[in-house]
Amino acid sequence: MDLIKYIIFCIVRDSSLNNKDNKRIEISQFKNKCVKSGDELDIVIKGKNLKRENLHVYCLDDTGIVDNSEVEYSIRDSEEKQIITFKFNNKENKNKLYRLNVKYKDGKSNMASSMSTVYLNASIQKNNMIVNEVIPRVSHMKEKGGLNPIILKGNNLKSNNLQLKVIESSSNTHLINQENSFEGDSNEQKTFFQFPKNNTHIDKVYRVEVWSKSENKFLNSSNVIVQKTKITENISQTLKCTQISKDNNGKIITIKFNENIKSDIQTLRRNIKLARTYNNYNNVHANFELLDPKDNIEIKNNEIIITLNKALAKTELNNVIKIEAGAVKDPNEKFNEEILERIKTVNEINQTEYKGMNKINSKVFNSDGGNVEIEIIGENLKQFKKDGHMTEGTVVQIFDVTSTTAREDIKVDVEGYGDKQLLKFKVPENNTEKTQTYMVSISTNGGVTRVEENKNFEDERFNRIAISVLPKNKNKNDITISHITIASYGTNTDQLGDNTIATTPLNQESKKTRLEVYGTNLDKNKTKVRVVDKNGVIWPVVNEPSYDSTDVFIMVGFDKTGVMLGGTHQMLEVICPNNIKGDPEFKIEVAPDGINFDKKTFARVKVPSYKVANREMKVENVTIKYLDEKGDQLEKQETVKAYDWFFKKEFKFNQKEIKGYTLKEIKKDPGSIKDENKVVIYIYSQN
Repeated sequence: MDLIKYIIFCIVRDSSLNNKDNKRIEISQFKNKCVKSGDELDIVIKGKNLKRENLHVYCLDDTGIVDNSEVEYSIRDSEEKQIITFKFNNKENKNKLYRLNVKYKDGKSNMASSMSTVYLNASIQKNNMIVNEVIPRVSHMKEKGGLNPIILKGNNLKSNNLQLKVIESSSNTHLINQENSFEGDSNEQKTFFQFPKNNTHIDKVYRVEVWSKSENKFLNSSNVIVQKTKITENISQTLKCTQISKDNNGKIITIKFNENIKSDIQTLRRNIKLARTYNNYNNVHANFELLDPKDNIEIKNNEIIITLNKALAKTELNNVIKIEAGAVKDPNEKFNEEILERIKTVNEINQTEYKGMNKINSKVFNSDGGNVEIEIIGENLKQFKKDGHMTEGTVVQIFDVTSTTAREDIKVDVEGYGDKQLLKFKVPENNTEKTQTYMVSISTNGGVTRVEENKNFEDERFNRIAISVLPKNKNKNDITISHITIASYGTNTDQLGDNTIATTPLNQESKKTRLEVYGTNLDKNKTKVRVVDKNGVIWPVVNEPSYDSTDVFIMVGFDKTGVMLGGTHQMLEVICPNNIKGDPEFKIEVAPDGINFDKKTFARVKVPSYKVANREMKVENVTIKYLDEKGDQLEKQETVKAYDWFFKKEFKFNQKEIKGYTLKEIKKDPGSIKDENKVVIYIYSQN
């Protein structure tokens, strides 16, 4: 029995309505619910002053809105409760998975939310195995293949009665090179399959089928794609896709390059895929499909023109084209790199879009300062123009990173328009004893909003264009810090204009802060952070995602280090403890070389505590001994200020790396009785 894949969820964003009683909207939910034809399910919305006209209900599948005859609904409502009853009518002998979108909006941007998933089976019998979904952990595997977990979800599943058949679609070859055993319960089973390496230049599509052994009956299937061997050599450094657009009818797709291209129609058919709805939120990548054989493809100079047999519907959002590396060549016979771009409408093509910094002559200058030239790229970039109250075009301001006010004495010239512009300005001489850093703020819509990010880097949200001018006693190879700013998620800084101070929100469990470090030659692999409180105690900073930030600082963002980027600008994510009494204040210091902490340049954070906070900052002088398992001393003992909860192995508090040894355990010396003179023993085992 074939599975038609649909997704069902209920969306209503959760927030307080601004009504008289300030009551919250609540919505019930159900998850992984399995029903049969004729069954009914209710979603209940509760609140105050509810009105039917604020309620919007849609049932969707992969092709769009589902007909009411297939899934019908009725509404019973009052001012405090709305009940939506859904009735599922499966007229076909097929399993289905729906997406149910329910939205309550009162016209003031107030909404509520929950998510529900429903599987509808063509026939449900007590003893029959039903497989609702076959879920490969990785649906698009790299060319090397490998072991891939396969998860089954359904009803009455039995490990000893399940069989996996994997078939290579193009040749219809059945892969029987391994024995598959299943583990799990009646609702979910798991197995593994070793997919072979793909040595070809065409994606290999494998159909993963699940069968009942006893009945020799097909239950369900899913596809796994092992990607073709990527072209890594002979890639053009100059050939770029500049624009992908569709006409107003959604019938013609035009793909433009910055140079004339070469290819043949069959190569393009193998290497161009279309996603009519590309939904990153649900991580849907399997909706990329090769072009229809009836779609017409033409090459005209620097353009690929595709005339679709079936036009893109207006209800199909986020149409995306994927062009594999090696699909086309430039005039020098070099290949394109992989292209993944959303198809824009005619109106979007005419809009200005900033695509980031393309190049810069230098980000670091000696103490004399110098001339800066930055090339930015985009679409429809314009010169600044003001017409009455309306403004448009590129506006650039320069900020000293220690201030929130633009430098009026640093003027920026903007040259060019269209797909690139050149920004020119001069950074002044540095007569101070520390590095001075300037941030470039760019607006492409006349100063209404700022882009302030470089979209060519890994994380688009946080990248800055920062220019540093060294003091007279430093050179371009030195690692320096000019300034550190801090902001807390959900609050403003304590002091207007002082970006080195933050206070975490009292009503949020997470006490997350974002620090930005400016300087020269910053390296995420070297940067170290330490936190000091008013008692002079240096706190542990833990890089362990499994540990909660109740009583220590943790840095687990980005790649579990809490540090991102480098050069003249870094981003740090530091999460403060949320269970400390007394509204403590902390000083956050940075060692850009990993060794020497800058005690003059730092940020401060205040962490208001809940009334229920139970960790009290009672300072103890603790002597730490470093011994082997025999009790012999390995390192000289140290006496430090600490709190009693610091001595956990995962906190790495004052632990030492001793050659040939590994820390095994931490013990308190039984002879240590008085709190003011504690002894803790770090016991190391020999490797």
